Amino acid sequence: MTKNSVFSSSKRCVECGAEIEDTYEIFCGQFIRLKMCPQCKKIADKYIEYDNVLVYLDLFLQKPPVYRHLLYNHDKAIMAFFVKLFLGSMLLEGYIRQSTVQFPNFYSFLRNIAQAIFEDVIFLIMCIIPIVLIKKTTIEETVVMVSQSFLIGSLGKIFLCLVLMWNDPLPIYFFSVGMSNLAYFVCLSVVLDWKVWKTLVFGSVILAIFTLLTSKFLPITPFTYFVINGNFMEMVLQDLFKLAE
Repeated sequence: MTKNSVFSSSKRCVECGAEIEDTYEIFCGQFIRLKMCPQCKKIADKYIEYDNVLVYLDLFLQKPPVYRHLLYNHDKAIMAFFVKLFLGSMLLEGYIRQSTVQFPNFYSFLRNIAQAIFEDVIFLIMCIIPIVLIKKTTIEETVVMVSQSFLIGSLGKIFLCLVLMWNDPLPIYFFSVGMSNLAYFVCLSVVLDWKVWKTLVFGSVILAIFTLLTSKFLPITPFTYFVINGNFMEMVLQDLFKLAE
Protein backbone atom coordinates (compact mmCIF):
# COMPACT_ATOMS: atom_id res chain seq x y z
CA MET A 1 0.00 0.00 0.00
CA THR A 2 1.14 3.54 -0.64
CA LYS A 3 0.17 6.92 0.68
CA ASN A 4 -2.92 8.29 -1.02
CA SER A 5 -5.06 11.26 -0.09
CA VAL A 6 -3.94 12.82 3.19
CA PHE A 7 -7.60 13.07 4.19
CA SER A 8 -8.46 9.44 3.43
CA SER A 9 -10.32 7.71 6.28
CA SER A 10 -8.50 4.41 5.67
CA LYS A 11 -6.45 2.88 8.45
CA ARG A 12 -2.81 3.96 8.49
CA CYS A 13 0.54 2.69 9.63
CA VAL A 14 1.45 4.90 12.57
CA GLU A 15 5.14 4.84 11.63
CA CYS A 16 5.15 5.81 7.94
CA GLY A 17 1.54 6.87 7.32
CA ALA A 18 0.91 4.35 4.53
CA GLU A 19 -2.65 3.12 4.07
CA ILE A 20 -3.21 -0.48 5.18
CA GLU A 21 -6.12 -2.90 5.13
CA ASP A 22 -6.12 -3.52 8.87
CA THR A 23 -3.87 -3.08 11.88
CA TYR A 24 -4.44 -6.49 13.46
CA GLU A 25 -6.04 -9.87 12.89
CA ILE A 26 -8.03 -12.09 15.25
CA PHE A 27 -7.23 -15.78 15.60
CA CYS A 28 -8.74 -18.50 17.79
CA GLY A 29 -11.71 -16.20 18.23
CA GLN A 30 -10.19 -14.15 21.06
CA PHE A 31 -6.52 -13.35 20.46
CA ILE A 32 -5.20 -10.55 18.30
CA ARG A 33 -1.97 -10.40 16.35
CA LEU A 34 -0.59 -7.05 15.25
CA LYS A 35 0.07 -6.76 11.53
CA MET A 36 3.23 -5.47 9.93
CA CYS A 37 3.20 -2.56 7.52
CA PRO A 38 4.11 -3.82 4.02
CA GLN A 39 5.86 -0.53 3.26
CA CYS A 40 8.10 0.19 6.27
CA LYS A 41 8.14 -3.40 7.64
CA LYS A 42 7.31 -2.20 11.16
CA ILE A 43 4.30 -2.96 13.37
CA ALA A 44 1.45 -1.03 11.77
CA ASP A 45 -0.06 0.22 15.04
CA LYS A 46 1.74 -0.59 18.28
CA TYR A 47 -0.71 1.54 20.28
CA ILE A 48 -3.44 -1.10 19.98
CA GLU A 49 -1.77 -3.02 22.82
CA TYR A 50 -0.72 0.09 24.75
CA ASP A 51 -2.38 1.11 27.99
CA ASN A 52 -4.19 4.46 27.75
CA VAL A 53 -1.67 6.03 30.14
CA LEU A 54 1.16 5.30 27.68
CA VAL A 55 -0.90 6.67 24.79
CA TYR A 56 -1.51 9.93 26.66
CA LEU A 57 2.17 10.10 27.64
CA ASP A 58 3.19 9.95 23.99
CA LEU A 59 0.60 12.65 23.28
CA PHE A 60 2.25 14.97 25.78
CA LEU A 61 5.63 14.13 24.23
CA GLN A 62 4.18 15.18 20.84
CA LYS A 63 5.05 11.98 18.97
CA PRO A 64 3.48 11.94 15.46
CA PRO A 65 2.73 8.16 15.46
CA VAL A 66 0.26 8.52 18.33
CA TYR A 67 -1.62 11.18 16.36
CA ARG A 68 -1.94 8.80 13.39
CA HIS A 69 -3.33 6.20 15.76
CA LEU A 70 -5.97 8.60 17.11
CA LEU A 71 -6.86 10.11 13.74
CA TYR A 72 -7.07 6.99 11.58
CA ASN A 73 -7.17 3.86 13.76
CA HIS A 74 -9.29 5.03 16.68
CA ASP A 75 -12.74 3.90 17.78
CA LYS A 76 -15.69 6.24 18.32
CA ALA A 77 -15.24 6.24 22.11
CA ILE A 78 -11.90 8.04 21.77
CA MET A 79 -13.37 10.99 19.86
CA ALA A 80 -16.29 11.12 22.32
CA PHE A 81 -13.72 11.52 25.11
CA PHE A 82 -12.03 14.43 23.34
CA VAL A 83 -15.41 16.10 22.72
CA LYS A 84 -16.15 15.90 26.45
CA LEU A 85 -12.67 17.22 27.21
CA PHE A 86 -13.23 20.17 24.88
CA LEU A 87 -16.59 21.01 26.49
CA GLY A 88 -15.02 20.82 29.94
CA SER A 89 -12.21 23.12 28.85
CA MET A 90 -14.79 25.65 27.65
CA LEU A 91 -16.33 25.76 31.13
CA LEU A 92 -12.91 26.31 32.70
CA GLU A 93 -12.11 28.94 30.08
CA GLY A 94 -15.27 30.82 30.99
CA TYR A 95 -14.28 30.67 34.65
CA ILE A 96 -10.77 32.00 33.98
CA ARG A 97 -12.07 34.87 31.86
CA GLN A 98 -14.15 36.02 34.81
CA SER A 99 -10.92 37.51 36.20
CA THR A 100 -10.93 40.05 33.33
CA VAL A 101 -14.51 41.17 34.06
CA GLN A 102 -15.03 44.16 36.33
CA PHE A 103 -18.31 42.89 37.79
CA PRO A 104 -18.39 39.11 37.22
CA ASN A 105 -21.72 37.29 37.41
CA PHE A 106 -23.45 34.27 35.91
CA TYR A 107 -24.36 36.11 32.70
CA SER A 108 -20.78 37.26 32.18
CA PHE A 109 -19.71 33.63 32.68
CA LEU A 110 -22.06 32.47 29.92
CA ARG A 111 -20.91 35.34 27.71
CA ASN A 112 -17.28 34.31 28.25
CA ILE A 113 -18.04 30.73 27.20
CA ALA A 114 -19.89 31.93 24.10
CA GLN A 115 -16.99 34.20 23.17
CA ALA A 116 -14.45 31.38 23.67
CA ILE A 117 -16.45 29.05 21.40
CA PHE A 118 -16.86 31.81 18.81
CA GLU A 119 -13.09 32.45 18.87
CA ASP A 120 -12.40 28.74 18.31
CA VAL A 121 -14.80 28.66 15.35
CA ILE A 122 -13.10 31.71 13.79
CA PHE A 123 -9.69 30.13 14.39
CA LEU A 124 -10.74 26.89 12.68
CA ILE A 125 -12.16 28.79 9.70
CA MET A 126 -8.86 30.66 9.38
CA CYS A 127 -7.04 27.29 9.30
CA ILE A 128 -9.48 25.54 6.96
CA ILE A 129 -9.55 28.16 4.18
CA PRO A 130 -5.78 28.19 3.40
CA ILE A 131 -5.59 24.38 3.73
CA VAL A 132 -8.36 23.96 1.14
CA LEU A 133 -6.53 26.34 -1.20
CA ILE A 134 -3.10 24.76 -0.68
CA LYS A 135 -4.03 21.06 -0.64
CA LYS A 136 -6.89 21.36 -3.19
CA THR A 137 -9.19 19.30 -0.96
CA THR A 138 -12.94 19.57 -0.48
CA ILE A 139 -14.31 21.74 2.30
CA GLU A 140 -16.20 18.81 3.87
CA GLU A 141 -13.22 16.51 4.35
CA THR A 142 -11.02 19.41 5.45
CA VAL A 143 -13.53 20.45 8.11
CA VAL A 144 -13.71 16.88 9.45
CA MET A 145 -9.96 16.31 9.73
CA VAL A 146 -9.09 19.80 10.98
CA SER A 147 -11.87 19.60 13.59
CA GLN A 148 -10.66 16.19 14.76
CA SER A 149 -7.12 17.56 15.04
CA PHE A 150 -8.42 20.49 17.06
CA LEU A 151 -10.32 18.19 19.44
CA ILE A 152 -7.23 16.03 19.98
CA GLY A 153 -5.20 19.19 20.57
CA SER A 154 -7.61 20.15 23.34
CA LEU A 155 -5.90 17.53 25.50
CA GLY A 156 -3.36 20.25 26.25
CA LYS A 157 -6.09 22.17 28.05
CA ILE A 158 -6.28 19.47 30.70
CA PHE A 159 -3.88 21.68 32.65
CA LEU A 160 -6.74 24.13 33.07
CA CYS A 161 -7.88 21.88 35.93
CA LEU A 162 -4.97 23.32 37.93
CA VAL A 163 -6.65 26.74 38.03
CA LEU A 164 -8.99 25.38 40.69
CA MET A 165 -6.05 25.13 43.14
CA TRP A 166 -3.85 28.00 41.86
CA ASN A 167 -3.97 31.45 43.44
CA ASP A 168 -3.69 33.22 40.11
CA PRO A 169 -5.07 31.11 37.24
CA LEU A 170 -3.74 33.09 34.29
CA PRO A 171 -0.18 31.65 34.09
CA ILE A 172 -1.72 28.18 33.95
CA TYR A 173 -4.15 29.44 31.33
CA PHE A 174 -1.38 30.61 29.01
CA PHE A 175 0.65 27.43 29.53
CA SER A 176 -2.39 25.27 28.82
CA VAL A 177 -3.37 27.20 25.68
CA GLY A 178 0.23 26.99 24.46
CA MET A 179 0.28 23.21 24.96
CA SER A 180 -3.08 22.90 23.23
CA ASN A 181 -1.93 24.90 20.20
CA LEU A 182 1.32 22.91 19.98
CA ALA A 183 -0.58 19.60 20.08
CA TYR A 184 -3.05 20.87 17.48
CA PHE A 185 -0.36 21.90 15.01
CA VAL A 186 1.68 18.70 15.46
CA CYS A 187 -1.52 16.73 14.84
CA LEU A 188 -2.25 18.91 11.82
CA SER A 189 1.23 18.17 10.44
CA VAL A 190 0.28 14.48 10.43
CA VAL A 191 -2.99 15.20 8.63
CA LEU A 192 -1.39 17.44 6.01
CA ASP A 193 1.72 15.25 5.66
CA TRP A 194 3.91 18.29 6.32
CA LYS A 195 7.09 18.63 8.34
CA VAL A 196 6.35 19.78 11.90
CA TRP A 197 8.38 22.99 11.47
CA LYS A 198 6.42 23.88 8.35
CA THR A 199 3.11 23.40 10.17
CA LEU A 200 4.37 25.46 13.13
CA VAL A 201 5.29 28.32 10.79
CA PHE A 202 1.84 28.06 9.18
CA GLY A 203 0.22 27.99 12.62
CA SER A 204 2.24 30.94 13.91
CA VAL A 205 1.07 33.10 11.01
CA ILE A 206 -2.56 32.06 11.59
CA LEU A 207 -2.24 32.71 15.34
CA ALA A 208 -0.71 36.14 14.78
CA ILE A 209 -3.54 37.20 12.45
CA PHE A 210 -6.11 35.63 14.78
CA THR A 211 -4.73 37.51 17.80
CA LEU A 212 -4.79 40.83 15.95
CA LEU A 213 -8.41 40.29 14.88
CA THR A 214 -9.69 39.12 18.26
CA SER A 215 -7.94 41.91 20.16
CA LYS A 216 -9.42 44.51 17.80
CA PHE A 217 -13.00 43.33 17.28
CA LEU A 218 -13.89 41.10 20.25
CA PRO A 219 -14.39 41.93 23.94
CA ILE A 220 -11.26 41.73 26.03
CA THR A 221 -9.57 38.32 26.34
CA PRO A 222 -7.02 37.09 28.93
CA PHE A 223 -4.22 37.71 26.42
CA THR A 224 -5.19 41.28 25.53
CA TYR A 225 -5.96 41.98 29.20
CA PHE A 226 -2.37 41.36 30.23
CA VAL A 227 -0.91 43.04 27.16
CA ILE A 228 -2.86 46.17 28.05
CA ASN A 229 -1.93 46.02 31.73
CA GLY A 230 1.66 45.05 30.95
CA ASN A 231 2.11 42.90 34.05
CA PHE A 232 1.94 39.38 32.68
CA MET A 233 5.66 38.56 33.03
CA GLU A 234 5.78 40.18 36.46
CA MET A 235 2.84 38.02 37.56
CA VAL A 236 4.48 34.83 36.22
CA LEU A 237 7.76 35.59 38.01
CA GLN A 238 5.94 36.24 41.27
CA ASP A 239 4.20 32.88 41.02
CA LEU A 240 7.50 31.11 40.28
CA PHE A 241 9.11 32.72 43.34
CA LYS A 242 6.18 31.56 45.46
CA LEU A 243 6.67 27.99 44.24
CA ALA A 244 10.39 28.16 45.05
CA GLU A 245 9.76 29.25 48.65
